[in-house]
Amino acid sequence: MKWLVRIFGVMGVLFLLFLIAQIFMPSQMDVTVEREYDHPAEQVYKAFANTKIFNSFNAWMRIDPDNTKVTYSDKKEGKGAHYKWSNTFNVNEVGSGSLDIVEANPNALVKYEMRFGEDPAPGIGIINISEKEGKTKVSWNFLGAKTPFLFRFFNKVFYGVVFDNMNQSLENLEETLKNNTPMPEEIIEINKETALTEFSEAKKVIAFFQETSTDDKQEIAMAFQESMGMLYSYLVDNQGLEAGKDFSYPVGIYESWDEENKIAKFYVGFIIDKDVPLGEGMEIITIPVSKVIKKVYQGPYEGTGDVHKAINEFIEKEKIQIIGSPFEIYKSAPSVPNSQKITEVYYPVK
Repeated sequence: MKWLVRIFGVMGVLFLLFLIAQIFMPSQMDVTVEREYDHPAEQVYKAFANTKIFNSFNAWMRIDPDNTKVTYSDKKEGKGAHYKWSNTFNVNEVGSGSLDIVEANPNALVKYEMRFGEDPAPGIGIINISEKEGKTKVSWNFLGAKTPFLFRFFNKVFYGVVFDNMNQSLENLEETLKNNTPMPEEIIEINKETALTEFSEAKKVIAFFQETSTDDKQEIAMAFQESMGMLYSYLVDNQGLEAGKDFSYPVGIYESWDEENKIAKFYVGFIIDKDVPLGEGMEIITIPVSKVIKKVYQGPYEGTGDVHKAINEFIEKEKIQIIGSPFEIYKSAPSVPNSQKITEVYYPVK
């Protein structure tokens, strides 16, 4: 029986050491990662405040995307946005849970609650965003739910996993911003309450007509550049007009976009407030007052195709009638980085 007593004695000592170790283990997981970006706070904030954009660079959601089902609430940005995820094939690494944004201060802070499985106690994530001298700093802290005394060692065991995932997420975001990668198509959503509005003041546009292939993006870009360059030179150098005062934003008006025959017909010009004689090949196009579907897009001009696709799907779904040529107004100066360019897309409707 002595050997049995010794075994229980050793087990007792080990258990006592285990209990003592728990005293020195953290009662909560507390992880912080930081990174600076050469992008404005507004852009970085939106990446965290919009749940779909967040999951486009969230390393946790990249572990097993094919088997992870994500369900989003109707509200996807700011306080009240929510999503839940579930993965029954990879329970240990991904599992299931939910995230709720509980506080969002534009360009400054995003706070969320994250729950794993059926645990009612949430972990708290706080993303602080600050911009100084052209740099935007992100400080991301995650404070896990309080752990029962006997399981505190899990906080130590999983600290590295959580740290690596958060750090990788910031690295993924760095690449997304640096490469001016357009945000996923699925986040371009048209909300009837906000998109259906009025184009309340008629605008005159001095423009050149262009016809290109729908497939040749370089040809389309060249048509825009040449038209704007010639018009700008004519208005400033020939007519003595002042940019920003006598004429303003560049505009693209799409007369037709024929995918079957690969022919695009459109006008490229500037909104103009003064009457001027027209040079060779120039026309005055009037954008009338009308009801419109409007979507504001931020990102490279190449990404506006996804906006048009989303608007057309919305129009078809809502059985809305288009009554005029779609047009785009380009609100950003050429010096603005591609990822920050603003384009307003309009569809005149009945």
